[in-house]
Amino acid sequence: MSSTGYEHLPYNGESAQDRLAYDRYLADARRGKTALQLKAVADQLTPDLRKNWAPRSFTGVSTSVGEFDATVCNVSYHFHAHGQKYGSIRFYTEAAKRYFVQNGRRGVADPKGVIRLELGVFDRAGRIITFFG
Repeated sequence: MSSTGYEHLPYNGESAQDRLAYDRYLADARRGKTALQLKAVADQLTPDLRKNWAPRSFTGVSTSVGEFDATVCNVSYHFHAHGQKYGSIRFYTEAAKRYFVQNGRRGVADPKGVIRLELGVFDRAGRIITFFG
């Protein structure tokens, strides 16, 4: 930390003190898996929103700010990759649910129970695995 109380982050091509740790952090950020991203998703993921998401192949994550289950990790990853344009987890979830109601019968579940549609992937129960819309 500098004497001004702000940490300097290497965004202009400077070499970080621990380049490997910095590279890992950037990789986590691209996957929606930083502690800050996970905490923000967990804070927005109310029980009524949570029931609409399938954790599927994600695992929980333990960070310095707490533990986050597979559902939070799934939503964090997919919101970061596809859903930020909706502005919130609630609006992203609602758009995905509407899409499935309108288009779900066009898809057929594979042997693992996954329904792949043009703009999203859902389980047999209609829970969201991801939504690209």
